[in-house]
Amino acid sequence: MPIFGNSVDCRGGKLSIFEIPKFLKIFLNLSSTLFARVPTNNNFSSFDDSINGIKAFKISELKVHEIISPLINRAKLALDSHKEILKGKRLFLLPESQLEISLARFLHNECEMDLIEVGTPYLNKDLMKEEINLLPDNTKIVEGQHVEKQLDRVRESNPDLVVCGMGLANPLEAEGISTKWSIEMVFSPIHGIDQAADLAGLFSKPLKRNQILTSKTLVTH
Repeated sequence: MPIFGNSVDCRGGKLSIFEIPKFLKIFLNLSSTLFARVPTNNNFSSFDDSINGIKAFKISELKVHEIISPLINRAKLALDSHKEILKGKRLFLLPESQLEISLARFLHNECEMDLIEVGTPYLNKDLMKEEINLLPDNTKIVEGQHVEKQLDRVRESNPDLVVCGMGLANPLEAEGISTKWSIEMVFSPIHGIDQAADLAGLFSKPLKRNQILTSKTLVTH
């Protein structure tokens, strides 16, 4: 679909760029519906971007104990230093990468962060059922983007950390709110048990950086 000016050229005509999100949502809903009709086992587990994410796959208990348990113990030790920083911190995830629900599950369940709001660009409750079930019952999940209203809620809730796009990160940092770029989740090796500590480190680093900066007096001439 080539883009010309403010429209996308489709076989059936031109689609305004402002209609693209609606078009994509229809496409994704249709795709997931057709996929669910495929005669196979469509019992989805949580994604494997953490320690517990790996355990959600249907593996025999004997194999888990024999192969995965040593890896889990090693990952928990590696996670401890990051957990000390993240525990009890309040987290706000703005919709950006489509990984927000899985990240929220990991950061709450394994790093003990408090979830203020979990935003996601698109939500299919059937596909994400297992992930959502692992979140606290009172978790606020918001689908879609309304930047002004979301930023208002960010400022009102005064979170310790906001996960967002680069375009919003710099203005929020200027207001004294620590941020983490969502795009880093897409390009970083964060899947599986061995990367659990690396994943937690992406969120502990901005908080640690903020602690260092606020403890110093910056002098300009």
